[in-house]
Amino acid sequence: SPRQVTTPQVSDTDPTWEPYGTQIAFTRRLDGDASVIAIVTLSTEAVITLPVPGVSMEPSWSPDGRSIAFVSKDPTASCNPPPCRFGILEASPDGQDIREVAREYFYDIHDPDWSPDGRLIAARFGQDEGPFYGPSGVGLYDPATGDRLDQVGPCHIMSEPSFSPDGQWVVFTATPVNMDTGEP
Repeated sequence: SPRQVTTPQVSDTDPTWEPYGTQIAFTRRLDGDASVIAIVTLSTEAVITLPVPGVSMEPSWSPDGRSIAFVSKDPTASCNPPPCRFGILEASPDGQDIREVAREYFYDIHDPDWSPDGRLIAARFGQDEGPFYGPSGVGLYDPATGDRLDQVGPCHIMSEPSFSPDGQWVVFTATPVNMDTGEP
């Protein structure tokens, strides 16, 4: 039977299993537009949050369970040029080590997914502002350098990239877009 393991004040979304099955990372929405990456330990139902200001969401555990990739932006930071963009961050599960993996000047990055060997992160890139989730692409990022090594698009509304178990393929959803009007 179902077991509720968190009690959100607003909402908990984007759950993802830690590879060993002892923890679940998720997005915890807070009052207003803020959200954090939270982790629940299943044996105790204790919840911790990663200390990242602003909006953090879409966690993805590394295959070895030693880190979590997620996207984040701090709308209170000074961004040149505006708007502030979502980038990929990586954190240790205890929140002690947090570093920026990739951030792009013109694009927001979303939906990170680790390759099975932990050597790549697939993620969607595009501009979040109008048209909402307009033409975007899927990129392969090097988590060590943050470089985008390869890409498909931008040409459709693409989202939710996911590596195959052997790491040879990336599957994603794609909706064609009229490039003149921006409409699906």
